[in-house]
Amino acid sequence: GYVGWGKPFKNPSVSIINASTNEVINTVKTPVNAQDLALAPDGTLHIICTGDYATRFGKIAILDISGTATLTDSISIGGSPGDIAITKDGIGYCAAWGDGTNGFVYSYNTANKTVINGGDNPIKIGPNIMQLEYDEKEDVLWIPYMASWAGDGFVQKFDVSSDSVSWTSDVVGNGSSAVAIYESTE
Repeated sequence: GYVGWGKPFKNPSVSIINASTNEVINTVKTPVNAQDLALAPDGTLHIICTGDYATRFGKIAILDISGTATLTDSISIGGSPGDIAITKDGIGYCAAWGDGTNGFVYSYNTANKTVINGGDNPIKIGPNIMQLEYDEKEDVLWIPYMASWAGDGFVQKFDVSSDSVSWTSDVVGNGSSAVAIYESTE
């Protein structure tokens, strides 16, 4: 639904595509500014919708992908999150850029749809975060951040059992904003 900076968002949606036939099966309207999605343990897709950064704030749209794929619910999480990851225990985590001093992590329970840490009480971590990556093997989140816009980049290891950063790397680059998990096959 992005129309351009400073313009209203129009017709936000998510499309379900059959990859084997290249056919759009359904297009579902979502709250404003759908950014990313993650699969919850119950088989639903949770879509993070950032809002418009000014008057409408973050929501998680819940999409039942069985049958015709329909939105069944939404959770108002607040703030302006842009990335989502869900743990094996069904806790959803959302990354928000932050306020320049801190990056914000929001969390919620996917089963009972309860916000744990939202826009009013975010978990504060390293600033300027855009992404988080869930590591099921270690049951942690890996979160890159920039000390300042396009400045030194670091990676944080976020312990989901304590909702806190347990390790921060040395400088890994400039403007670091994304991370991926790679496991050696050797």
